[in-house]
Amino acid sequence: MTATNHAVFGALTVAVISNPVIGLPLALLSHFALDSLPHFGAHTIAEPGSREFNSILIFDITLGICVILVVGLAGSRTGYPWWLLPVGAILGMIPDLMWLKHYRNDIHGEEKHWDKVRHVHKKIQNWELSWGWIIEIIWYVATVGILSQVLFA
Repeated sequence: MTATNHAVFGALTVAVISNPVIGLPLALLSHFALDSLPHFGAHTIAEPGSREFNSILIFDITLGICVILVVGLAGSRTGYPWWLLPVGAILGMIPDLMWLKHYRNDIHGEEKHWDKVRHVHKKIQNWELSWGWIIEIIWYVATVGILSQVLFA
């Protein structure tokens, strides 16, 4: 799943479960639940380190950062603590940071090392598809719609 969708769903999780002690860990765990669903994987259409791959990565990270900023503003204007939704969004995205080392390994042609967490994370991502962007867009629109209802209804 893209960082953007992880961010929106992490924010939605803490918005619905407004107790941070419960909502924040669930926002983190939501990452793994979303990755087990069919979704887009940039490496299914481009080689890591290629111009196309890097463009997808930069676009997704930029959009994810925008989500963090927007949910922070929207959440604080609707009664949530200013920090709660952005932290939920970040926790939803953060497990993907573990792939940075593998990205670097791919670029330098080095062998990848699979610790237990990376191994499990990779194993649940059996449904990374080149056409998964269609699912990603539908998921994004639906999640933003639900989050808007939670925040503004």
